[in-house]
Amino acid sequence: MNRKLQASSSKHQAPESGRPGFSVHHSAFRAGVGRLAVAGLSLVLVLGLLGFLPCVGQAQAQAAVPKKESIGLFPVEVHGEYGYMDRSGRLVIKPQFGFAGDFSEGLAEVFDCYEWGYIDKTGTLVIKPQFMGADGFSQGLASVMVREGTADKSGYIDKSGKFAINPRFSRAWRFSEGLAAVRFGDEVTSKWGFVDNAGKTVIRPQFVWSGNFSEGLAMVVDSQTTECGFIDKTGKFVITPQFGDARDFSEGLAAVRVGDVKYGKWGFIDTTGRFVVAPRYEFAGSFSEGKAPVAVGDKSGYIDKTGRFVIKPRFDWAEEFSGGLASVGVGDKSGYIDKTGKFVREPSK
Repeated sequence: MNRKLQASSSKHQAPESGRPGFSVHHSAFRAGVGRLAVAGLSLVLVLGLLGFLPCVGQAQAQAAVPKKESIGLFPVEVHGEYGYMDRSGRLVIKPQFGFAGDFSEGLAEVFDCYEWGYIDKTGTLVIKPQFMGADGFSQGLASVMVREGTADKSGYIDKSGKFAINPRFSRAWRFSEGLAAVRFGDEVTSKWGFVDNAGKTVIRPQFVWSGNFSEGLAMVVDSQTTECGFIDKTGKFVITPQFGDARDFSEGLAAVRVGDVKYGKWGFIDTTGRFVVAPRYEFAGSFSEGKAPVAVGDKSGYIDKTGRFVIKPRFDWAEEFSGGLASVGVGDKSGYIDKTGKFVREPSK
């Protein structure tokens, strides 16, 4: 589904000018044209991913995309409202929300009546809508955003909805491997660092942007070169900043872009920084369940870790697999395919 950027008057419609890193929907990654369908992602970052901003904007946008957790429920849009289907394509939570995220640790963030809350697997609201932005739970905590005076502040709540880390960051990603990337300062003076689950700073704020720790490494944008590299948990660069854009490691590989936004190509490196799949794609997602979505020209398909297409590029966008299914787009419609490329849920608006 092609997420519209214009504002809507519907009480269910997710706001156009949202917050990066918050409630990244299951359709967050659009391999075909580099779109980011996000409720909670600013238009600036969307434009960055589309190629209208420099490489820093590209890295900023992609860093918001979290890994999915498969519990057999998948967000789906029906006539403008979101619910959840099972692996067979059967609706199990009726469409009723303006936006719906993936389930994580038994809960999913949903947008309802202009605010974000959390539901359980039955569709029952367990944390009432009250936040300006919300991300999925990870390691028992979820990043949420609230308004304090004239400023938006992010902190972390537990599963009761109470703050475990008070809102004091200008942005905050979800926890991964015991650490979370957070931003200190405003849009102009900000720097990213990492905190532990007590809110203590572990890696001092020093980066232009940051991804999440995955497989011991985190993608960051170096403040000197404005290029992407990877650090370890001491904050030391393990893979030198050299890429125009990069994604978090997944299944031993990370997608990186060599070159600029317009002419650069995506490939995959291992944790030593060596290319395993040479850069030759217009866009690339992360590996999940042995496959990664990539774009060739204006169509997307799936490759294995040798770079061989296992599902031919025939979609207008494609997302990572989760629970044996992946969301794909055909024109302005979206559906779900299985690992053979067969539709489990036919494309629909």
